Formats: sequence, C-alpha cells, structure tokens
Amino acid sequence: MGEGSSGIVFRAEWLGVPAAVKIMKDDDETFRICNTSSISDAGGNEDGLLCDGLSRIFEEVEIGRRIRHPFIVQFYLASPHACVMEYMANGPLCDYMTLMPDPSIEQRVGWCEQLRKAALYLHTFTMVHSDIKPENVMLDENLNAKLADMG
Repeated sequence: MGEGSSGIVFRAEWLGVPAAVKIMKDDDETFRICNTSSISDAGGNEDGLLCDGLSRIFEEVEIGRRIRHPFIVQFYLASPHACVMEYMANGPLCDYMTLMPDPSIEQRVGWCEQLRKAALYLHTFTMVHSDIKPENVMLDENLNAKLADMG
C-alpha cells in the first residue's frame, strides 16, 4: 500500500476485518539503537536506558487501542517488527490531495469538523495530538477523515 520512513504498509485481514499491517524496516534507526531482545516491560534496555523510538511506537499503539472514536484510526496489535491497524481505503489526505487537488468546500468543511470532533475526544482524556497535518490524516472508504500517528 505504501512506504514510510519507518516501514512498509500492506493490506491484510485481521480477524475477518480489512486491516493495514505496518512492517518495520530492518534498517530503521529505532531498531538499530534498541536491541529488542534486551528490552524490558518497562521499555528500557538491560542498561536501564529508554529506547525512545521503540517505546514511542508501543505508546502510539497503546493509545490507539484505548481510544475508540469514529474519526481516529483504530490500532489492534503491535510487536517490535509490525503493527496492525484499521485499514484506510483512501490513504493519507496528502496523497488524496495530490490526485484530487480541489475538493469541494463541503468536503473540506466536513474533514475539518471530523478532525475537530476527534481532537475534542482526545481532550476528554487530557491528550493533545501535536502533529495534525495531511500526512497524519487518513481517509476511509467513504472519505471520512481520521487522525493517525498518535505517538
């Protein structure tokens, strides 16, 4: 489906539901820095140092698993080498805007309203999404906007 800085995303099926599986790149700096065989449950390595990149990935997935909202991408599962999340048929907003550079004003207002609702929902958990941008907004099969990248 696509490739980002930290991995490749494939379309798959998870418990009978369409899903996206992100396979982390072997050369990802996160995994060069962190020896996953030495990571403890606390997120540190055997020297007690926090592996920032890896712990951010797990933090994002844990946040995504706890949060259930129609305009936030749902995460299902993660391991050090992959994560499984809700499938978004129309991909990131930035890619959609490349193909369809002039969506209707109604569509734009709709996306803003959906993202506003998602942000307000996060605020009920005293959380703030600090990186809302087209690359972190995904579009489902009905062109609904959903926040991604919760880490």
